[in-house]
Amino acid sequence: MIRLFFLCLIITVLGLWLTLFLGFYEDPGYILIAFGSYTFETSLFALLILLVVVYLVFRILKLIVNWIDLPRLLRVKELYKSKLKDRAKSAATEGYIQLYLGNWSTGHKLLKKILRTRDASIIDYLAASYATFKNDELEKWSRYLDDAKQKFPTHKSTIELMRAQFLLDAGQFNEAKETLETLRGSASQNPRLMFTLKDYYLQIGEWESLKALLIQLEKKGLIKPEELHELTVKCVKSEIKAQSEKVGSREH
Repeated sequence: MIRLFFLCLIITVLGLWLTLFLGFYEDPGYILIAFGSYTFETSLFALLILLVVVYLVFRILKLIVNWIDLPRLLRVKELYKSKLKDRAKSAATEGYIQLYLGNWSTGHKLLKKILRTRDASIIDYLAASYATFKNDELEKWSRYLDDAKQKFPTHKSTIELMRAQFLLDAGQFNEAKETLETLRGSASQNPRLMFTLKDYYLQIGEWESLKALLIQLEKKGLIKPEELHELTVKCVKSEIKAQSEKVGSREH
């Protein structure tokens, strides 16, 4: 900076000397520059002053850039971003631990930190949805699933399957049925979907549909013999009861 000050001082003195020695105050000279339909007119003295000013501005800007040290500034920025990312990941890990311990509100609060970053995965969204579902926050858990579906469209069936399970657990059978019927068209052989359908048929008493589903589960080896026997007996009993009710209604 001191060097620049002395350079400006020397140029100023030199400019004054040239002005007096060459007589610019009496005859500043004349310059005409033409380019196409454009013209530029000025005095020689004014042009020299302009060039000096441009040079000084350039040197000052160069000194400022060197003083700021842009590469170092960018490195600091990257380090700051990396630190924020690490903090968010640590918070997410702690959030999963809290979910495991059953602390739904604390786990959700920690997971929100990773969801604010670009590094949030579909697992983070599903976990946040699960935490808010456990807190009976219908609007929030549904919104998290909607956000996950928008950001990870390739996992749409998995996200909608989780939605169906939540709706079923919440006793919203009509909404759960709509979601499950949509999924049957795209992922009918998905084991998790078949298990969810089994739970749905059991809860609403669709015994005929359950009986047909049990056959598929048995073929794929997805159900234990004890559970298969228990559910088959329930289906048979429901059929007998339905037949008895029909006979009784006819007699009356």
